[in-house]
Amino acid sequence: MILSSSPRLGKAFADLGEALKALEGAEEPALLAFEEAWSRAEEVFEFLEGKGLNPFAVDLLDLKAEAELAAGAFSTEAIASARHKRLLSSPAMLAPVRVGLGKRVSRRALLSRPLSAIAYVNAPLIDAETCNVLDRCQLCVESCPHGALSGKPPQVDYDKCTMCGLCIALCPIEAIATPSVSTDALEEFARELRSQSGSPAHLLIAPLRLLREVPREGAKPTVVLPVTRAEELSPLDLLRLAHRGFRPLLLSEGFGEVRKVYENLSAVVDLASSPSEAGELLRRPVELADKGEQRSYRGFVRELLAEGELLFPGYADVEVEEQACTLCEACARYCPTGALRVERRGDSMELLLVRDECIGCRKCQQVCPEGAIRRVPWLLSSPAERLLASSLIAKCIRCGAELASERIIAAVERRLRAAGAEQALKSLRLCPVCKAEALFD
Repeated sequence: MILSSSPRLGKAFADLGEALKALEGAEEPALLAFEEAWSRAEEVFEFLEGKGLNPFAVDLLDLKAEAELAAGAFSTEAIASARHKRLLSSPAMLAPVRVGLGKRVSRRALLSRPLSAIAYVNAPLIDAETCNVLDRCQLCVESCPHGALSGKPPQVDYDKCTMCGLCIALCPIEAIATPSVSTDALEEFARELRSQSGSPAHLLIAPLRLLREVPREGAKPTVVLPVTRAEELSPLDLLRLAHRGFRPLLLSEGFGEVRKVYENLSAVVDLASSPSEAGELLRRPVELADKGEQRSYRGFVRELLAEGELLFPGYADVEVEEQACTLCEACARYCPTGALRVERRGDSMELLLVRDECIGCRKCQQVCPEGAIRRVPWLLSSPAERLLASSLIAKCIRCGAELASERIIAAVERRLRAAGAEQALKSLRLCPVCKAEALFD
């Protein structure tokens, strides 16, 4: 639902009071678009809090300020449509709820408005099904500086969580979102804007209370993305936006633990700690071009950043001790993206890594029965397909049918000899059909 003071954008309202009344009965997220919206944001969200309504299901578009920032590169209609689609695609309706008045309120709030016993919480939302694809991964739990995550899939302790954003930044499978920010919602936002204009632009990402203080004079074309906290966007989210020709500018009064991760992206992402600093950065021209939607899991990262070590799972390499690898294919079977592949070439088997598809999840390292995968460093390097290990293909000694890699057959032979299993050794190099025939010989 779009409620606007301008009839051309959506359902028109005469004043803010009428718009707020419409929100009470709304069953879907709503975009409110009117002049001076940023200045009246506190009034809107106090109303929502008092009524026990979900603040993450409401977005505010300031018609005057955002038109000035867009500088003709994007129409108000395009911005409104993109913001509305982003809102509809977000997990806003899944926002956690805390019941009870266990919160501090001002005397003014007590006297001026009713208080609801329902409070919506801005906290990480973990997609359990996606998380469980990496059934042994505990990266977010181990990295949380406040001990707010535990279990598998992780449960969030809302009293400990500060929304520092570190778990979001480090999740290799992108299973963590927030009520107002998700990868799908951001992609929908960028897609809608790019359907209207290919102009490069800044993307100012900040809380509403800071947006109204950002100087707009002299700013190059800028699109705005209001969020509760700038740290809700992962490095991969920011790089996808940069890949679409938007230069993200994150405005936060304190980035905390995730700052070093964001600084990894300095080639295409800007950070500002104050509205005045953000205003200065917006005066710089944007030199990014829209490269279209991603065609691989991590190729877009390689296209934007220079080679080197990363502080997040944006790109990775796999280091294998070739002599220990038996080409059992466990790593390839469990790889969630197909980055590891076993291919047959002539009489040989080869284990290959397609770097653009590797998300650095380290699942392969966890499932390798031989411990042959030594490291999976987050490292940006050549996109070339890399040979990790190879072996001849063992064949049935009777009929010549392919069995498995020579390395795995040889490894089993060594273990059977060590165990004194001479009978099993006799049939090891036979295919199932020849083994059955051998029983009657």
